[in-house]
Amino acid sequence: MINLIMNDDKVQYENDIPIFFSNEVEKNDFEKIYAPIAQNRKLRNSLIEKAKIDEENIYCNADSFYQHCRNRTEYYCGKRSFMSYIEINKIIELINKSSLKDVYTIANSFSVIYYMGNIKDFYLRDLELLKIFYKALSNRDMVKYGGVTRDIAINFLKEEIEKYISRLSDEKSDIFNVD
Repeated sequence: MINLIMNDDKVQYENDIPIFFSNEVEKNDFEKIYAPIAQNRKLRNSLIEKAKIDEENIYCNADSFYQHCRNRTEYYCGKRSFMSYIEINKIIELINKSSLKDVYTIANSFSVIYYMGNIKDFYLRDLELLKIFYKALSNRDMVKYGGVTRDIAINFLKEEIEKYISRLSDEKSDIFNVD
Protein backbone atom coordinates (compact mmCIF):
# COMPACT_ATOMS: atom_id res chain seq x y z
CA MET A 1 0.00 0.00 0.00
CA ILE A 2 2.77 2.44 0.91
CA ASN A 3 4.60 1.65 -2.37
CA LEU A 4 1.42 2.44 -4.30
CA ILE A 5 1.08 5.74 -2.46
CA MET A 6 4.69 6.74 -3.06
CA ASN A 7 4.45 5.95 -6.79
CA ASP A 8 1.10 7.62 -7.43
CA ASP A 9 1.43 10.85 -9.40
CA LYS A 10 -1.84 12.38 -8.21
CA VAL A 11 -2.62 14.19 -4.98
CA GLN A 12 -4.59 11.84 -2.76
CA TYR A 13 -7.54 12.85 -0.63
CA GLU A 14 -6.67 13.39 3.03
CA ASN A 15 -9.44 12.68 5.52
CA ASP A 16 -8.86 14.80 8.63
CA ILE A 17 -12.24 13.99 10.16
CA PRO A 18 -11.79 12.41 13.59
CA ILE A 19 -12.74 8.76 13.84
CA PHE A 20 -14.34 7.38 16.96
CA PHE A 21 -13.77 3.85 18.24
CA SER A 22 -15.73 1.70 20.62
CA ASN A 23 -12.64 0.76 22.63
CA GLU A 24 -8.97 1.58 23.05
CA VAL A 25 -7.75 -1.67 21.43
CA GLU A 26 -9.56 -0.85 18.18
CA LYS A 27 -8.14 2.65 18.24
CA ASN A 28 -4.56 1.43 18.83
CA ASP A 29 -4.85 -1.21 16.09
CA PHE A 30 -6.18 1.38 13.64
CA GLU A 31 -3.43 3.88 14.46
CA LYS A 32 -0.72 1.23 14.21
CA ILE A 33 -1.84 0.27 10.72
CA TYR A 34 -3.07 3.61 9.43
CA ALA A 35 -0.46 6.04 10.81
CA PRO A 36 2.37 5.02 8.42
CA ILE A 37 -0.04 5.10 5.47
CA ALA A 38 -1.32 8.57 6.39
CA GLN A 39 2.20 9.86 6.98
CA ASN A 40 3.41 8.59 3.60
CA ARG A 41 0.33 9.96 1.85
CA LYS A 42 0.94 13.43 3.35
CA LEU A 43 4.61 13.27 2.35
CA ARG A 44 3.75 12.24 -1.21
CA ASN A 45 1.06 14.91 -1.52
CA SER A 46 3.57 17.49 -0.33
CA LEU A 47 6.14 16.37 -2.93
CA ILE A 48 3.55 16.49 -5.71
CA GLU A 49 2.39 19.94 -4.62
CA LYS A 50 5.99 21.20 -4.49
CA ALA A 51 6.47 19.99 -8.06
CA LYS A 52 3.28 21.80 -9.16
CA ILE A 53 4.46 24.97 -7.43
CA ASP A 54 7.81 24.66 -9.22
CA GLU A 55 5.95 24.42 -12.52
CA GLU A 56 4.16 27.66 -11.70
CA ASN A 57 7.59 29.31 -11.70
CA ILE A 58 6.89 31.23 -8.50
CA TYR A 59 10.58 31.66 -7.72
CA CYS A 60 11.38 33.60 -10.91
CA ASN A 61 10.81 36.96 -9.22
CA ALA A 62 9.41 38.50 -6.05
CA ASP A 63 6.15 39.60 -7.66
CA SER A 64 5.43 36.03 -8.84
CA PHE A 65 6.12 34.72 -5.34
CA TYR A 66 3.88 37.37 -3.80
CA GLN A 67 1.07 36.72 -6.29
CA HIS A 68 1.31 32.98 -5.63
CA CYS A 69 0.96 33.60 -1.89
CA ARG A 70 -2.07 35.84 -2.43
CA ASN A 71 -3.74 33.32 -4.70
CA ARG A 72 -3.13 30.31 -2.47
CA THR A 73 -3.58 31.76 1.02
CA GLU A 74 -6.70 29.72 1.67
CA TYR A 75 -5.10 26.60 0.21
CA TYR A 76 -2.17 26.77 2.64
CA CYS A 77 -4.49 27.59 5.50
CA GLY A 78 -6.55 24.51 4.68
CA LYS A 79 -3.39 22.37 4.46
CA ARG A 80 -2.25 23.90 7.77
CA SER A 81 1.20 24.57 6.39
CA PHE A 82 2.93 26.98 4.05
CA MET A 83 6.57 26.16 4.60
CA SER A 84 6.06 22.45 3.83
CA TYR A 85 5.23 23.41 0.26
CA ILE A 86 7.94 26.02 -0.25
CA GLU A 87 11.59 25.41 -1.08
CA ILE A 88 13.74 27.40 1.35
CA ASN A 89 16.80 27.22 -0.91
CA LYS A 90 14.82 28.66 -3.79
CA ILE A 91 13.55 31.52 -1.62
CA ILE A 92 17.15 32.25 -0.61
CA GLU A 93 18.17 32.26 -4.31
CA LEU A 94 15.27 34.61 -5.03
CA ILE A 95 16.35 36.94 -2.22
CA ASN A 96 19.93 36.94 -3.50
CA LYS A 97 18.88 38.01 -7.00
CA SER A 98 16.24 40.48 -5.76
CA SER A 99 16.36 44.24 -5.59
CA LEU A 100 15.68 46.06 -2.32
CA LYS A 101 12.03 46.55 -3.27
CA ASP A 102 11.76 42.86 -4.07
CA VAL A 103 13.13 41.82 -0.66
CA TYR A 104 10.33 43.85 0.93
CA THR A 105 7.84 42.20 -1.46
CA ILE A 106 9.06 38.77 -0.30
CA ALA A 107 8.61 39.85 3.33
CA ASN A 108 5.09 41.00 2.51
CA SER A 109 4.41 37.60 0.94
CA PHE A 110 4.83 36.03 4.36
CA SER A 111 2.42 38.53 5.89
CA VAL A 112 -0.17 37.52 3.27
CA ILE A 113 0.08 33.90 4.43
CA TYR A 114 0.38 34.51 8.19
CA TYR A 115 -2.20 37.30 8.29
CA MET A 116 -4.47 36.00 11.03
CA GLY A 117 -4.05 36.64 14.72
CA ASN A 118 -4.35 32.98 15.62
CA ILE A 119 -1.72 31.55 13.27
CA LYS A 120 -0.80 29.01 15.93
CA ASP A 121 -4.16 27.31 15.33
CA PHE A 122 -3.40 26.91 11.63
CA TYR A 123 0.36 26.95 11.01
CA LEU A 124 2.01 25.29 14.02
CA ARG A 125 3.58 22.74 11.65
CA ASP A 126 5.58 25.59 10.07
CA LEU A 127 7.48 26.46 13.24
CA GLU A 128 10.57 24.30 12.65
CA LEU A 129 10.83 25.21 8.97
CA LEU A 130 10.51 28.91 9.79
CA LYS A 131 13.37 28.49 12.26
CA ILE A 132 15.48 26.87 9.53
CA PHE A 133 14.60 29.73 7.18
CA TYR A 134 15.51 32.29 9.84
CA LYS A 135 18.89 30.64 10.38
CA ALA A 136 19.50 30.64 6.63
CA LEU A 137 18.69 34.36 6.49
CA SER A 138 21.19 34.93 9.29
CA ASN A 139 23.93 33.07 7.45
CA ARG A 140 25.93 35.64 5.49
CA ASP A 141 27.46 32.84 3.42
CA MET A 142 23.99 31.92 2.12
CA VAL A 143 22.30 35.30 1.87
CA LYS A 144 23.85 38.11 -0.12
CA TYR A 145 24.01 41.07 2.20
CA GLY A 146 25.48 44.25 0.80
CA GLY A 147 25.25 47.92 1.49
CA VAL A 148 23.42 49.50 4.38
CA THR A 149 20.03 49.59 2.66
CA ARG A 150 20.21 45.95 1.54
CA ASP A 151 21.15 44.91 5.07
CA ILE A 152 18.14 46.85 6.39
CA ALA A 153 15.83 45.12 3.88
CA ILE A 154 17.09 41.64 4.78
CA ASN A 155 16.91 42.45 8.49
CA PHE A 156 13.30 43.55 7.95
CA LEU A 157 12.57 40.15 6.40
CA LYS A 158 14.30 38.44 9.33
CA GLU A 159 12.20 40.47 11.78
CA GLU A 160 9.04 39.40 9.97
CA ILE A 161 10.05 35.73 10.18
CA GLU A 162 11.03 36.21 13.84
CA LYS A 163 7.58 37.68 14.50
CA TYR A 164 5.89 34.57 13.08
CA ILE A 165 8.20 32.24 14.96
CA SER A 166 7.39 34.06 18.20
CA ARG A 167 3.68 33.88 17.52
CA LEU A 168 3.95 30.14 16.87
CA SER A 169 6.17 29.50 19.90
CA ASP A 170 5.24 29.42 23.55
CA GLU A 171 8.52 31.00 24.53
CA LYS A 172 11.35 33.02 23.04
CA SER A 173 13.89 30.83 21.32
CA ASP A 174 17.67 31.07 21.27
CA ILE A 175 17.41 31.07 17.50
CA PHE A 176 17.28 34.87 17.51
CA ASN A 177 20.79 35.08 18.92
CA VAL A 178 22.24 33.96 15.57
CA ASP A 179 24.52 36.46 13.82
